Amino acid sequence: MVVLVAGQGPAEEMVRVKAATFGLADRVRLLGYQDTRRVLWAADTLVLPSRREGSPLVVVEAMLSGVAVVRTAESGADQQITPNVTGVVFAYGDHEGLARRVAALIDQPDDRNAMAASALDDARSRFTSMRMARTIEELYVTALEDRR
Repeated sequence: MVVLVAGQGPAEEMVRVKAATFGLADRVRLLGYQDTRRVLWAADTLVLPSRREGSPLVVVEAMLSGVAVVRTAESGADQQITPNVTGVVFAYGDHEGLARRVAALIDQPDDRNAMAASALDDARSRFTSMRMARTIEELYVTALEDRR
């Protein structure tokens, strides 16, 4: 197993030090800024342990890339993921729960792949540009009808 960490920021050095401290430096790749698609196409699972995210686009991108998603319950998770069907949700700060859930996805690739397939189907039906355009159109039509 290899962990890909995409992005840049102040936590980069801490991640590097922690990986070395736990003897995992050879299994953690700090990629810096990357095109999201390239990282997702190389991934089996996306882990988003954020405390605050609106409705993170990366979750939808992962779902549309056929990648299992593990994310915190905060900030719109319930609008993106059906727990244990299209993704895994855990409480922010529950590091042990996160580790258990990720380990289960590693140990049970058939379950992970089924979840990723369900997420892909769900994302294709709810998060495509055509679907979102139709939703916006419906909102405008409703707003205009309410004005009459």
